[in-house]
Amino acid sequence: MGAIERATRPTMQQRLATGINRAKNTAIERAIVQPSAWALSPLANRWAENVGKGQPLEYAPDVQDKLIKAARHGCQVIFGSDHTSDEEAIQEAYPMKDMVDLMNEFLPKDQQIESLAMITADSLRRGGQRVGERIVFDALKRKFLKRHYIQPVFRATTNDTGIRRMDGNNTESLRTANSLIQTGHWGVFVYPEGSIRGGKLNSATGQRFGMQRFIQNSITTYVTLMKATGREVVIVPMSTYGAWDIYDHTNSKPSMPIVKAGLCGPSIPPLVHTYIGSPMRTDEEPLATLLARDQQMRKEDQGRLVEDFLGGVIASHLPIKQQGYYSQTA
Repeated sequence: MGAIERATRPTMQQRLATGINRAKNTAIERAIVQPSAWALSPLANRWAENVGKGQPLEYAPDVQDKLIKAARHGCQVIFGSDHTSDEEAIQEAYPMKDMVDLMNEFLPKDQQIESLAMITADSLRRGGQRVGERIVFDALKRKFLKRHYIQPVFRATTNDTGIRRMDGNNTESLRTANSLIQTGHWGVFVYPEGSIRGGKLNSATGQRFGMQRFIQNSITTYVTLMKATGREVVIVPMSTYGAWDIYDHTNSKPSMPIVKAGLCGPSIPPLVHTYIGSPMRTDEEPLATLLARDQQMRKEDQGRLVEDFLGGVIASHLPIKQQGYYSQTA
């Protein structure tokens, strides 16, 4: 698995090219805030490629072996990550593509993974997010995410605007995700926190809020849908830190370091760090026991055990100040 092995080497942190003149930066800033110019420009795709490739990745030592074993057993896959910025998908798309490619080498042809359903906020489609996030997402979903197997499935959240019937919207998104899962060719990519609050500053303390408790059933639901196909599931936890610096917090535009990284390659120091944790199968401990216990609980209490366990796992690879709700269990 050359791509995963290469990503762990120190050479990944290349030096940022120098000599960028201000005129070029200004031109890029203008393009970023003009949806028609930016989203349709080849520059958007190159920017995303450079940003994603330029940030350091670290893999748990057993990622390769466990994914190969899971694929040989026909497992479906769920990727889950903490969430502090909607542009984390740029960074996380690369390792997910490498891991899907690896699994497809060992999965039977009739079980090959064709796409990952990315469960994401409906406001990115409906216009409830800030301009920068909508433009970047629009640019990415056209080419970049698709090339990395990722296809958005929109889900309403309490932060979304203009949605009067959130439950109905979420029923629709769940039905869509289920229809994709039942084909046997779709995995799932989910941000179980359901918002980017963890990356925002708490005005009372001056610190970031840190990880939020995972939404109830944000993972268990997709495990249940996948297991209904007769296949087991492997869950890959990912811990990403620093993505809030993709934007300048004074004006909500892309920050200058990330603009430079997109134009010329990786930034020094790197803005975003991602750790890919050890894959865990639902038919092995500890997930097997947690899922069994979950089924024995009252319906209104279900969907917490697996979520809180994985939240602690993801938090354990983040700095203490960013662990938030899971600081006592990480």
